[in-house]
Amino acid sequence: MIEKGYFFYKTMLLKIGCIMVFSFIYSGLFTQVEEINYRGWVRTNGQSADKRIALVIGNSEYMHGAKLKEPALDAQTFALALQSQGYEVELGYNLDRNAFLKAIESFSQKFRKYDSGIVYYAGHGFQIDGENYLIPVDANPESKFQVHSQCINVDHFFRSFNQPDKAKVIILDACRNNPFVQNRSWAAEYRGTTNGMTDVSPLLNSLLIFSTEKNTVVRDDNPFTEIFSKYIREGGCINSILGKISKEVRLINPDQRILPEGLLEEDICFGNNKDTHSSALIDTDGDLIPDQIDKCPNQYGTVENEGCPGAIKATSGDDQDGDGLADELDNCPEERGTIENNGCPDTEYSGVFDKGIFTDDRDNQSYKWVRLKDGKKWMSQNLNFKSNDSWCYNDKKKNCEKYGRLYTWEAAQTACPKGWHMPSEAEWNRIINSYGGERGAYRSMMEGIHDFMPILGGGRQAESDFCCLGDFGNYWTTVSTSARGTYIDFNRSNGSVIADQYSKQWALSCRCVKTQ
Repeated sequence: MIEKGYFFYKTMLLKIGCIMVFSFIYSGLFTQVEEINYRGWVRTNGQSADKRIALVIGNSEYMHGAKLKEPALDAQTFALALQSQGYEVELGYNLDRNAFLKAIESFSQKFRKYDSGIVYYAGHGFQIDGENYLIPVDANPESKFQVHSQCINVDHFFRSFNQPDKAKVIILDACRNNPFVQNRSWAAEYRGTTNGMTDVSPLLNSLLIFSTEKNTVVRDDNPFTEIFSKYIREGGCINSILGKISKEVRLINPDQRILPEGLLEEDICFGNNKDTHSSALIDTDGDLIPDQIDKCPNQYGTVENEGCPGAIKATSGDDQDGDGLADELDNCPEERGTIENNGCPDTEYSGVFDKGIFTDDRDNQSYKWVRLKDGKKWMSQNLNFKSNDSWCYNDKKKNCEKYGRLYTWEAAQTACPKGWHMPSEAEWNRIINSYGGERGAYRSMMEGIHDFMPILGGGRQAESDFCCLGDFGNYWTTVSTSARGTYIDFNRSNGSVIADQYSKQWALSCRCVKTQ
Protein backbone atom coordinates (compact mmCIF):
# COMPACT_ATOMS: atom_id res chain seq x y z
CA MET A 1 0.00 0.00 0.00
CA ILE A 2 1.28 3.48 -0.86
CA GLU A 3 0.50 6.43 1.40
CA LYS A 4 1.62 10.02 1.47
CA GLY A 5 3.94 11.38 4.18
CA TYR A 6 3.11 14.67 5.79
CA PHE A 7 4.90 15.37 9.01
CA PHE A 8 8.54 16.40 8.79
CA TYR A 9 8.90 19.39 6.55
CA LYS A 10 10.27 22.87 6.26
CA THR A 11 8.65 25.84 4.62
CA MET A 12 10.67 27.49 1.86
CA LEU A 13 9.85 30.89 0.44
CA LEU A 14 9.83 31.22 -3.31
CA LYS A 15 8.62 33.99 -5.56
CA ILE A 16 6.85 33.23 -8.79
CA GLY A 17 5.76 36.48 -10.38
CA CYS A 18 3.99 38.38 -7.59
CA ILE A 19 2.70 35.28 -5.80
CA MET A 20 4.27 33.90 -2.61
CA VAL A 21 4.57 30.13 -2.86
CA PHE A 22 5.32 27.77 0.02
CA SER A 23 6.76 24.34 -0.67
CA PHE A 24 6.93 21.70 2.01
CA ILE A 25 9.58 19.14 2.71
CA TYR A 26 8.73 15.52 2.28
CA SER A 27 5.34 15.37 0.74
CA GLY A 28 6.68 12.61 -1.47
CA LEU A 29 5.50 9.00 -1.48
CA PHE A 30 6.69 6.12 0.62
CA THR A 31 5.93 2.46 0.90
CA GLN A 32 4.37 0.83 3.95
CA VAL A 33 6.74 -1.46 5.86
CA GLU A 34 6.08 -3.70 8.88
CA GLU A 35 4.95 -0.64 10.83
CA ILE A 36 4.46 2.42 8.64
CA ASN A 37 7.67 4.46 8.80
CA TYR A 38 6.40 7.81 7.62
CA ARG A 39 9.01 9.62 5.62
CA GLY A 40 7.89 12.71 7.51
CA TRP A 41 8.64 11.09 10.88
CA VAL A 42 12.22 10.78 12.01
CA ARG A 43 12.61 7.97 14.48
CA THR A 44 14.98 5.72 16.38
CA ASN A 45 15.40 2.22 15.05
CA GLY A 46 12.73 0.27 16.90
CA GLN A 47 10.98 0.98 20.18
CA SER A 48 12.87 1.86 23.34
CA ALA A 49 13.40 -0.96 25.81
CA ASP A 50 10.98 0.53 28.37
CA LYS A 51 8.54 1.74 25.70
CA ARG A 52 8.93 5.51 25.94
CA ILE A 53 7.84 7.82 23.15
CA ALA A 54 7.99 11.57 22.56
CA LEU A 55 6.30 14.02 20.21
CA VAL A 56 8.52 17.05 19.50
CA ILE A 57 7.34 20.01 17.40
CA GLY A 58 9.16 23.25 16.55
CA ASN A 59 7.41 25.95 14.49
CA SER A 60 9.59 28.79 13.19
CA GLU A 61 8.63 29.66 9.60
CA TYR A 62 5.34 31.46 10.15
CA MET A 63 3.79 32.56 6.88
CA HIS A 64 1.65 35.45 8.10
CA GLY A 65 2.92 36.40 11.54
CA ALA A 66 6.28 37.07 13.13
CA LYS A 67 8.83 34.41 12.22
CA LEU A 68 10.92 32.88 14.98
CA LYS A 69 14.56 31.85 14.73
CA GLU A 70 14.85 29.28 17.48
CA PRO A 71 11.93 26.79 17.74
CA ALA A 72 12.95 24.47 14.87
CA LEU A 73 16.53 24.33 16.17
CA ASP A 74 15.30 23.91 19.75
CA ALA A 75 13.08 21.02 18.68
CA GLN A 76 16.03 19.28 17.08
CA THR A 77 18.17 19.86 20.19
CA PHE A 78 15.46 18.45 22.47
CA ALA A 79 14.81 15.47 20.21
CA LEU A 80 18.50 14.56 20.12
CA ALA A 81 18.66 14.64 23.92
CA LEU A 82 15.66 12.33 24.21
CA GLN A 83 17.04 9.94 21.61
CA SER A 84 20.33 9.80 23.50
CA GLN A 85 18.29 8.37 26.39
CA GLY A 86 16.54 5.76 24.25
CA TYR A 87 13.27 7.51 23.40
CA GLU A 88 11.46 6.87 20.18
CA VAL A 89 10.97 10.40 18.89
CA GLU A 90 8.38 11.77 16.48
CA LEU A 91 9.83 15.08 15.31
CA GLY A 92 8.08 17.77 13.29
CA TYR A 93 9.21 21.14 11.98
CA ASN A 94 7.06 24.05 10.77
CA LEU A 95 3.69 22.31 10.74
CA ASP A 96 0.63 23.82 9.11
CA ARG A 97 -2.71 23.11 10.74
CA ASN A 98 -3.45 20.01 8.70
CA ALA A 99 -0.07 18.44 9.47
CA PHE A 100 -0.33 19.50 13.13
CA LEU A 101 -3.69 17.73 13.51
CA LYS A 102 -2.40 14.60 11.76
CA ALA A 103 0.62 14.56 14.05
CA ILE A 104 -1.60 14.80 17.12
CA GLU A 105 -3.88 12.03 15.89
CA SER A 106 -1.02 9.71 14.99
CA PHE A 107 0.78 10.30 18.30
CA SER A 108 -2.39 9.71 20.33
CA GLN A 109 -2.84 6.34 18.58
CA LYS A 110 0.81 5.32 19.04
CA PHE A 111 0.85 6.38 22.69
CA ARG A 112 -1.53 3.55 23.57
CA LYS A 113 1.32 1.08 22.99
CA TYR A 114 3.81 2.87 25.26
CA ASP A 115 4.32 3.13 29.01
CA SER A 116 5.09 6.85 29.22
CA GLY A 117 5.51 9.84 26.97
CA ILE A 118 6.83 13.37 26.57
CA VAL A 119 5.28 16.09 24.43
CA TYR A 120 7.31 19.21 23.56
CA TYR A 121 6.19 22.25 21.57
CA ALA A 122 8.18 25.38 20.72
CA GLY A 123 6.69 28.19 18.67
CA HIS A 124 4.02 30.85 18.92
CA GLY A 125 1.30 30.36 21.49
CA PHE A 126 -1.11 32.76 23.16
CA GLN A 127 -4.37 32.99 25.09
CA ILE A 128 -7.66 34.51 24.10
CA ASP A 129 -10.74 34.75 26.30
CA GLY A 130 -9.07 32.48 28.83
CA GLU A 131 -8.20 29.68 26.40
CA ASN A 132 -4.70 28.77 25.19
CA TYR A 133 -3.76 28.11 21.58
CA LEU A 134 -0.70 26.80 19.74
CA ILE A 135 -0.21 28.37 16.32
CA PRO A 136 0.42 26.40 13.10
CA VAL A 137 2.66 28.10 10.55
CA ASP A 138 -0.19 28.78 8.10
CA ALA A 139 -2.56 30.41 10.62
CA ASN A 140 -3.75 33.91 9.71
CA PRO A 141 -6.80 34.73 11.84
CA GLU A 142 -8.28 38.16 11.24
CA SER A 143 -10.54 37.97 14.27
CA LYS A 144 -10.89 36.11 17.55
CA PHE A 145 -13.58 33.94 16.01
CA GLN A 146 -11.16 32.65 13.36
CA VAL A 147 -8.63 31.62 16.00
CA HIS A 148 -10.76 28.62 16.94
CA SER A 149 -10.72 27.25 13.39
CA GLN A 150 -7.11 28.07 12.48
CA CYS A 151 -5.15 27.37 15.68
CA ILE A 152 -4.74 24.37 18.00
CA ASN A 153 -6.65 24.52 21.27
CA VAL A 154 -4.30 23.33 24.01
CA ASP A 155 -6.99 21.59 26.08
CA HIS A 156 -8.22 19.67 23.05
CA PHE A 157 -4.64 18.71 22.20
CA PHE A 158 -4.03 17.35 25.71
CA ARG A 159 -7.26 15.38 25.80
CA SER A 160 -6.20 13.51 22.66
CA PHE A 161 -3.67 11.47 24.68
CA ASN A 162 -5.32 11.54 28.10
CA GLN A 163 -4.57 8.08 29.49
CA PRO A 164 -4.49 8.35 33.31
CA ASP A 165 -2.54 5.15 33.88
CA LYS A 166 0.47 6.45 31.88
CA ALA A 167 2.93 9.11 33.03
CA LYS A 168 3.12 12.15 30.75
CA VAL A 169 5.36 15.24 30.69
CA ILE A 170 4.15 18.13 28.54
CA ILE A 171 6.55 21.01 27.84
CA LEU A 172 5.37 24.26 26.27
CA ASP A 173 8.01 26.77 25.21
CA ALA A 174 5.29 28.86 23.61
CA CYS A 175 4.86 31.91 25.84
CA ARG A 176 5.48 34.55 23.21
CA ASN A 177 3.52 37.57 22.01
CA ASN A 178 0.42 37.29 19.84
CA PRO A 179 1.96 37.54 16.34
CA PHE A 180 -1.25 38.78 14.71
CA VAL A 181 -1.89 42.01 16.61
CA GLN A 182 -0.29 44.12 13.86
CA ASN A 183 -3.13 43.10 11.56
CA ARG A 184 -5.54 46.06 11.53
CA SER A 185 -8.65 43.92 11.45
CA TRP A 186 -7.33 41.96 14.45
CA ALA A 187 -6.28 45.01 16.49
CA ALA A 188 -9.88 46.05 17.20
CA GLU A 189 -10.47 42.71 18.97
CA TYR A 190 -7.17 42.61 20.85
CA ARG A 191 -8.81 43.43 24.19
CA GLY A 192 -9.71 39.79 24.77
CA THR A 193 -6.17 38.54 24.28
CA THR A 194 -3.33 38.41 26.78
CA ASN A 195 0.40 38.01 26.36
CA GLY A 196 1.78 34.61 27.26
CA MET A 197 -0.43 31.69 28.24
CA THR A 198 -2.92 31.26 31.07
CA ASP A 199 -3.81 28.39 33.41
CA VAL A 200 -4.16 24.94 31.89
CA SER A 201 -5.72 22.08 33.82
CA PRO A 202 -3.10 19.31 33.91
CA LEU A 203 -4.13 15.80 32.93
CA LEU A 204 -4.17 13.06 35.54
CA ASN A 205 -0.73 11.55 36.06
CA SER A 206 0.99 14.36 34.17
CA LEU A 207 3.42 17.20 34.66
CA LEU A 208 2.91 20.34 32.58
CA ILE A 209 5.97 22.59 32.26
CA PHE A 210 5.82 26.15 30.90
CA SER A 211 9.03 27.92 29.93
CA THR A 212 7.82 30.92 31.96
CA GLU A 213 4.99 31.75 34.36
CA LYS A 214 1.47 32.54 33.17
CA ASN A 215 0.63 35.87 31.53
CA THR A 216 4.28 36.56 30.74
CA VAL A 217 6.35 36.19 27.59
CA VAL A 218 9.89 35.06 26.84
CA ARG A 219 12.41 36.02 24.19
CA ASP A 220 12.69 33.84 21.11
CA ASP A 221 16.29 33.03 22.09
CA ASN A 222 15.57 32.11 25.72
CA PRO A 223 17.88 29.33 27.02
CA PHE A 224 15.19 27.03 28.45
CA THR A 225 15.37 24.23 25.88
CA GLU A 226 19.16 24.07 25.63
CA ILE A 227 19.48 23.83 29.42
CA PHE A 228 16.65 21.27 29.68
CA SER A 229 18.30 19.16 26.96
CA LYS A 230 21.64 19.25 28.75
CA TYR A 231 20.14 17.80 31.93
CA ILE A 232 18.26 15.11 30.01
CA ARG A 233 21.58 13.98 28.55
CA GLU A 234 23.22 14.02 31.97
CA GLY A 235 20.45 11.87 33.42
CA GLY A 236 18.18 12.03 36.46
CA CYS A 237 14.47 12.15 37.20
CA ILE A 238 12.27 14.96 35.94
CA ASN A 239 11.21 16.24 39.37
CA SER A 240 14.81 16.48 40.54
CA ILE A 241 16.28 18.17 37.47
CA LEU A 242 13.59 20.88 37.20
CA GLY A 243 15.16 22.82 40.07
CA LYS A 244 18.55 22.75 38.35
CA ILE A 245 16.98 23.91 35.08
CA SER A 246 15.16 26.77 36.81
CA LYS A 247 18.28 27.95 38.62
CA GLU A 248 20.41 27.95 35.48
CA VAL A 249 17.76 29.71 33.39
CA ARG A 250 17.40 32.48 36.00
CA LEU A 251 21.15 33.07 36.02
CA ILE A 252 20.82 34.05 32.35
CA ASN A 253 17.32 35.57 32.37
CA PRO A 254 16.46 36.68 35.95
CA ASP A 255 12.82 37.41 35.04
CA GLN A 256 12.14 34.00 33.50
CA ARG A 257 10.52 31.60 35.97
CA ILE A 258 9.89 27.99 34.99
CA LEU A 259 6.33 26.99 35.89
CA PRO A 260 5.53 23.28 36.50
CA GLU A 261 1.96 22.19 37.23
CA GLY A 262 0.44 18.78 37.94
CA LEU A 263 1.61 15.55 39.54
CA LEU A 264 3.27 12.43 38.22
CA GLU A 265 2.18 9.25 39.99
CA GLU A 266 5.45 7.70 38.87
CA ASP A 267 8.46 9.86 38.08
CA ILE A 268 9.92 9.91 34.57
CA CYS A 269 13.66 9.40 34.69
CA PHE A 270 16.51 9.55 32.21
CA GLY A 271 19.20 6.89 32.58
CA ASN A 272 22.91 7.28 32.05
CA ASN A 273 23.68 8.82 28.71
CA LYS A 274 25.06 6.16 26.42
CA ASP A 275 24.34 8.27 23.34
CA THR A 276 23.37 5.16 21.45
CA HIS A 277 20.98 6.96 19.15
CA SER A 278 22.51 10.43 19.00
CA SER A 279 23.43 10.22 15.34
CA ALA A 280 19.86 9.57 14.20
CA LEU A 281 18.84 13.22 14.18
CA ILE A 282 22.16 14.89 13.44
CA ASP A 283 21.83 17.59 10.79
CA THR A 284 25.41 18.28 9.74
CA ASP A 285 24.66 20.90 7.09
CA GLY A 286 21.93 22.71 9.04
CA ASP A 287 19.26 22.45 6.33
CA LEU A 288 16.74 20.89 8.79
CA ILE A 289 16.90 17.59 6.91
CA PRO A 290 18.42 14.98 9.28
CA ASP A 291 21.46 13.15 7.94
CA GLN A 292 19.68 9.79 7.92
CA ILE A 293 17.39 10.96 5.08
CA ASP A 294 19.63 13.67 3.57
CA LYS A 295 21.30 12.52 0.34
CA CYS A 296 23.87 15.32 0.70
CA PRO A 297 24.37 15.56 4.50
CA ASN A 298 27.41 17.81 4.20
CA GLN A 299 25.83 20.35 1.83
CA TYR A 300 22.95 22.73 2.58
CA GLY A 301 20.19 21.53 0.29
CA THR A 302 16.54 21.73 -0.67
CA VAL A 303 13.69 19.30 -0.33
CA GLU A 304 13.21 19.25 -4.09
CA ASN A 305 16.68 17.70 -4.34
CA GLU A 306 16.27 15.48 -1.23
CA GLY A 307 18.77 17.48 0.78
CA CYS A 308 21.19 18.25 -2.03
CA PRO A 309 21.90 21.76 -3.36
CA GLY A 310 19.59 22.92 -6.11
CA ALA A 311 18.58 26.16 -7.77
CA ILE A 312 15.56 27.98 -6.43
CA LYS A 313 14.74 30.34 -9.23
CA ALA A 314 13.30 33.81 -8.89
CA THR A 315 11.50 35.64 -11.63
CA SER A 316 10.50 39.35 -11.62
CA GLY A 317 12.39 41.69 -9.25
CA ASP A 318 13.23 39.32 -6.42
CA ASP A 319 16.81 38.42 -7.32
CA GLN A 320 18.94 41.54 -7.05
CA ASP A 321 22.24 39.91 -7.91
CA GLY A 322 20.91 37.66 -10.68
CA ASP A 323 22.35 34.43 -9.27
CA GLY A 324 19.04 32.54 -9.54
CA LEU A 325 18.43 32.43 -5.79
CA ALA A 326 15.43 34.36 -4.45
CA ASP A 327 16.43 37.21 -2.14
CA GLU A 328 14.43 35.68 0.72
CA LEU A 329 16.82 32.72 0.71
CA ASP A 330 19.99 34.54 -0.39
CA ASN A 331 22.52 35.24 2.37
CA CYS A 332 24.26 37.69 0.03
CA PRO A 333 21.40 39.21 -2.01
CA GLU A 334 23.62 42.02 -3.33
CA GLU A 335 26.49 39.76 -4.47
CA ARG A 336 26.23 37.11 -7.16
CA GLY A 337 26.86 33.75 -5.56
CA THR A 338 26.15 30.04 -5.78
CA ILE A 339 23.36 27.85 -4.44
CA GLU A 340 25.89 25.67 -2.61
CA ASN A 341 27.18 28.75 -0.77
CA ASN A 342 23.70 30.00 0.16
CA GLY A 343 23.86 32.77 -2.43
CA CYS A 344 27.28 34.11 -1.46
CA PRO A 345 30.33 34.06 -3.75
CA ASP A 346 32.26 30.82 -3.47
CA THR A 347 35.62 32.36 -4.30
CA GLU A 348 37.22 32.20 -0.87
CA TYR A 349 40.37 34.23 -0.28
CA SER A 350 43.48 32.04 -0.56
CA GLY A 351 46.20 34.56 0.26
CA VAL A 352 47.87 35.51 3.50
CA PHE A 353 45.63 36.30 6.46
CA ASP A 354 47.68 39.30 7.45
CA LYS A 355 46.95 41.85 10.14
CA GLY A 356 48.08 45.33 11.06
CA ILE A 357 47.33 48.66 12.69
CA PHE A 358 46.09 51.94 11.20
CA THR A 359 45.55 55.40 12.64
CA ASP A 360 42.36 57.44 12.32
CA ASP A 361 43.53 60.92 11.24
CA ARG A 362 40.51 62.57 12.87
CA ASP A 363 41.52 61.87 16.47
CA ASN A 364 44.80 59.90 16.14
CA GLN A 365 43.28 56.75 17.63
CA SER A 366 44.83 53.51 16.40
CA TYR A 367 42.89 50.37 15.49
CA LYS A 368 43.91 46.80 14.76
CA TRP A 369 42.71 45.17 11.53
CA VAL A 370 42.72 41.59 10.22
CA ARG A 371 42.08 40.06 6.83
CA LEU A 372 39.19 37.59 6.77
CA LYS A 373 38.05 34.89 4.35
CA ASP A 374 36.42 37.41 2.02
CA GLY A 375 39.89 38.86 1.38
CA LYS A 376 38.93 42.20 2.95
CA LYS A 377 40.49 44.04 5.85
CA TRP A 378 38.13 44.27 8.83
CA MET A 379 38.66 46.23 12.01
CA SER A 380 39.24 43.81 14.89
CA GLN A 381 38.35 46.47 17.46
CA ASN A 382 35.11 48.38 17.91
CA LEU A 383 35.06 51.93 16.57
CA ASN A 384 35.60 54.63 19.22
CA PHE A 385 35.33 57.88 17.25
CA LYS A 386 33.34 60.49 19.18
CA SER A 387 30.49 61.92 17.13
CA ASN A 388 27.01 63.26 17.66
CA ASP A 389 24.55 60.60 18.79
CA SER A 390 27.18 58.26 20.19
CA TRP A 391 27.77 57.16 23.78
CA CYS A 392 30.00 55.16 26.08
CA TYR A 393 28.25 52.27 27.83
CA ASN A 394 26.70 53.65 31.04
CA ASP A 395 28.27 57.01 30.05
CA LYS A 396 31.62 55.90 31.46
CA LYS A 397 34.75 56.77 29.48
CA LYS A 398 36.55 53.58 30.52
CA ASN A 399 33.85 51.57 28.73
CA CYS A 400 34.55 53.43 25.47
CA GLU A 401 38.21 52.53 25.80
CA LYS A 402 37.36 48.86 26.32
CA TYR A 403 34.23 48.33 24.19
CA GLY A 404 34.17 51.25 21.75
CA ARG A 405 31.33 53.74 21.37
CA LEU A 406 27.66 53.01 20.71
CA TYR A 407 26.10 54.80 17.70
CA THR A 408 22.59 55.35 16.41
CA TRP A 409 22.07 53.90 12.94
CA GLU A 410 22.26 57.35 11.31
CA ALA A 411 25.44 58.27 13.17
CA ALA A 412 27.04 54.94 12.28
CA GLN A 413 26.66 55.55 8.54
CA THR A 414 29.27 58.34 8.61
CA ALA A 415 31.37 57.20 11.57
CA CYS A 416 34.04 55.13 9.80
CA PRO A 417 37.48 56.69 9.07
CA LYS A 418 38.38 57.86 5.57
CA GLY A 419 39.09 54.88 3.32
CA TRP A 420 36.90 52.59 5.44
CA HIS A 421 33.15 51.96 5.30
CA MET A 422 30.27 50.53 7.28
CA PRO A 423 29.72 46.92 6.06
CA SER A 424 26.49 45.99 4.32
CA GLU A 425 24.38 43.08 5.47
CA ALA A 426 25.66 41.14 2.45
CA GLU A 427 29.28 41.67 3.53
CA TRP A 428 28.50 40.41 7.01
CA ASN A 429 26.56 37.43 5.65
CA ARG A 430 29.44 36.45 3.44
CA ILE A 431 31.69 36.36 6.50
CA ILE A 432 29.13 34.43 8.56
CA ASN A 433 28.69 31.91 5.76
CA SER A 434 32.45 31.56 5.21
CA TYR A 435 33.06 30.71 8.84
CA GLY A 436 30.41 28.02 9.19
CA GLY A 437 26.99 29.67 9.36
CA GLU A 438 25.13 31.22 12.28
CA ARG A 439 26.47 28.93 14.99
CA GLY A 440 29.76 27.92 13.43
CA ALA A 441 30.76 31.52 12.77
CA TYR A 442 29.85 32.56 16.30
CA ARG A 443 31.95 29.78 17.76
CA SER A 444 34.92 30.37 15.45
CA MET A 445 34.98 34.12 15.86
CA MET A 446 34.48 34.13 19.62
CA GLU A 447 37.36 31.67 19.85
CA GLY A 448 39.53 34.21 18.03
CA ILE A 449 39.95 32.78 14.54
CA HIS A 450 42.09 35.21 12.55
CA ASP A 451 41.99 37.47 15.66
CA PHE A 452 38.68 39.08 14.64
CA MET A 453 37.26 38.79 18.19
CA PRO A 454 33.74 40.27 18.35
CA ILE A 455 33.13 42.30 21.52
CA LEU A 456 29.88 41.80 23.41
CA GLY A 457 29.50 45.50 24.13
CA GLY A 458 25.75 45.68 24.74
CA GLY A 459 23.72 48.65 23.54
CA ARG A 460 21.77 51.77 24.43
CA GLN A 461 18.00 51.78 24.02
CA ALA A 462 16.14 54.79 22.66
CA GLU A 463 14.93 55.59 26.19
CA SER A 464 18.55 56.09 27.33
CA ASP A 465 18.76 52.74 29.14
CA PHE A 466 21.91 50.69 28.61
CA CYS A 467 21.57 46.94 28.32
CA CYS A 468 23.21 43.60 27.97
CA LEU A 469 26.95 44.24 28.30
CA GLY A 470 28.67 40.85 28.03
CA ASP A 471 25.61 39.16 26.56
CA PHE A 472 25.26 40.68 23.08
CA GLY A 473 27.58 42.24 20.52
CA ASN A 474 25.39 44.16 18.06
CA TYR A 475 26.92 45.73 14.93
CA TRP A 476 25.13 48.09 12.56
CA THR A 477 25.02 47.50 8.81
CA THR A 478 24.13 49.92 6.00
CA VAL A 479 20.70 48.32 5.48
CA SER A 480 17.51 49.86 6.88
CA THR A 481 13.80 50.49 6.49
CA SER A 482 12.21 53.85 7.27
CA ALA A 483 12.35 53.36 11.05
CA ARG A 484 14.53 50.30 11.68
CA GLY A 485 18.12 49.45 10.92
CA THR A 486 19.60 46.01 10.28
CA TYR A 487 22.32 44.88 12.66
CA ILE A 488 24.39 41.75 13.20
CA ASP A 489 23.82 40.12 16.57
CA PHE A 490 26.53 38.06 18.26
CA ASN A 491 24.36 36.42 20.92
CA ARG A 492 26.02 34.62 23.82
CA SER A 493 22.81 33.12 25.21
CA ASN A 494 22.11 31.00 22.12
CA GLY A 495 25.61 30.83 20.65
CA SER A 496 24.78 32.26 17.23
CA VAL A 497 25.32 35.26 14.98
CA ILE A 498 22.32 36.47 12.97
CA ALA A 499 20.93 39.57 11.25
CA ASP A 500 18.02 41.34 12.93
CA GLN A 501 16.50 44.83 13.14
CA TYR A 502 16.19 47.49 15.84
CA SER A 503 14.89 51.03 15.95
CA LYS A 504 17.41 53.40 14.36
CA GLN A 505 17.41 55.31 17.64
CA TRP A 506 19.07 52.47 19.47
CA ALA A 507 22.84 52.82 19.79
CA LEU A 508 24.99 49.84 18.84
CA SER A 509 28.64 49.04 18.06
CA CYS A 510 30.44 49.47 14.74
CA ARG A 511 33.16 47.60 12.87
CA CYS A 512 34.47 49.12 9.63
CA VAL A 513 35.81 47.46 6.47
CA LYS A 514 38.64 48.78 4.31
CA THR A 515 37.27 50.16 1.04
CA GLN A 516 38.95 48.41 -1.88
